[in-house]
Amino acid sequence: MMNEQEALEIVNEAIFQKEGRKLKDIEELIFIGAFQNLTYGKIAENNDYDEQHIKNKGADFWKLLSEALGEKVSKNNFLGALERRQDCSAKLPLSLSSNNSLFQELTTEINVPKKPDFVGREEAFAHLNTLITGRGAKVIGIYGKGGIGKTTLAREYLQVQRIKILELNVGMDTEYITSVKSWVKRQINQQFKQKAKKKFIDMLEQLKYLLQNEEEKVGILIDNLETALDEKGKFKQEHRDYIELITRVLNHPTVNAITLITCREEINEAKLSFVESYLLPELR
Repeated sequence: MMNEQEALEIVNEAIFQKEGRKLKDIEELIFIGAFQNLTYGKIAENNDYDEQHIKNKGADFWKLLSEALGEKVSKNNFLGALERRQDCSAKLPLSLSSNNSLFQELTTEINVPKKPDFVGREEAFAHLNTLITGRGAKVIGIYGKGGIGKTTLAREYLQVQRIKILELNVGMDTEYITSVKSWVKRQINQQFKQKAKKKFIDMLEQLKYLLQNEEEKVGILIDNLETALDEKGKFKQEHRDYIELITRVLNHPTVNAITLITCREEINEAKLSFVESYLLPELR
């Protein structure tokens, strides 16, 4: 019988092959909730979302997964399709079935990706490398207009390092911004296999401890942060938990992690003045 982690790996592999990315936060929580036989209402309740929003995102997710797997699946019948895919993968040579093969095409000996959608970004890639390896930056904000490749650059940089990546997709809908508390809880429970504490401040300390004790560096991608900001570049009152996550955990000198933030506007918070800024130019 396939367990939750095995199922999640198969889904991530299928989505990566189709979309060139891993599951988004909300897709992952929908899938895990479905694997645990939870209703959309319960998934929404557990993660501080509106039930209708989860239903809508669920419909989009099952359509995407159906396309990735090559057969129609839903919240109630996906397991059989995953088991069939697992059986097919087991019959392939290791070099084809290994998850690592997905990332080999993203890397080169000099750690600069050579993909069609990355042409012209070598200088940006090198600039990030200088900030992180040369200046010891732990948190970098990648700023620029929408659609110019901020997320692609951040994801590519982290992927070629061959490190564990934790993605926090803030979301584009201001009414349904990802809750930091829910995200931290999910990372502790699912990525680190620990039971998350109840209070937010305790969860932050718990996540910090886990990142401090990681043998391999961890990459954190916070995507579309502008949705949580007001017109002055400050966090809206209801989203100031993001400041706590960044200051208390991600910028702590002893955590074994680097954080890349994508945002259309530069963050204007005194508490986050340590964030290194990189304005991504448009391609010509």
